[in-house]
Amino acid sequence: MCTLVVWLVTFVPPASAATHQATIGNYYYEDDQQHDQTKIVVRQGDQVTFTVREQAVPGHTVDVDALNIHSPNLNLGETFTTPRLDRPGNFYLYCRPHEDRGHHTRLIVLAAPKPTATPPPKATPRPGPATTRTARPASSNAPAATPAPTPTATLTPVGVGTAPPGALSRPIPTNPNSVAALTGHTTANGVPWTRSQWLLLIAVVPISGAALVALRRARIAVYQPTVENLRRARAARPTPKAKPRKPTTAKRKG
Repeated sequence: MCTLVVWLVTFVPPASAATHQATIGNYYYEDDQQHDQTKIVVRQGDQVTFTVREQAVPGHTVDVDALNIHSPNLNLGETFTTPRLDRPGNFYLYCRPHEDRGHHTRLIVLAAPKPTATPPPKATPRPGPATTRTARPASSNAPAATPAPTPTATLTPVGVGTAPPGALSRPIPTNPNSVAALTGHTTANGVPWTRSQWLLLIAVVPISGAALVALRRARIAVYQPTVENLRRARAARPTPKAKPRKPTTAKRKG
């Protein structure tokens, strides 16, 4: 007698969702895992928790218009967690107060892999008596397997939070527009200067020196006549007449 074979279709479950960590600095977003400031890559169904590790006034924000994600102004040590990113695509992520300073990047949500069906197992007949019997057809009442629904619950509470202890003690990523990136040395005070401000500060030194030299020359020209002016003044003066000399007689001693 052969066993009854139930034809089931199995599905490969999607990769488990996760909460990615990202840094907000002056003025950049950085993926904490990939150390990439040009893009943040996650998978469909993931969340992203942004931690502010550099202070700015006004505070930084997390804005993705296409996904209707908008955070309030965030201060140093605060976090913002997005909802689950269920829509794949390439989205524009920016900071409202500092977008004109280049504080923006790309949020890339990769699509979840599609479930693939596996072929059903083949029936193996059991050894039986010499006489052959016709196998009964599989029961039509066997339930068909359906893929498990994807959970919609969030992994991390959505919204503003506080960074865990020690999260701000780690080294801050080097901003390519900072003094440290331009000079190759880290600053002790950590003042976040942009590239334009730093280049302007460098340009002020020769400009100020040239202005001082020009001012000094102008003062000298006002109070000290030039050689040409002296020549003209001498040429304009009348030549004084020579006075006749009186004859001198030497007195003889008697």
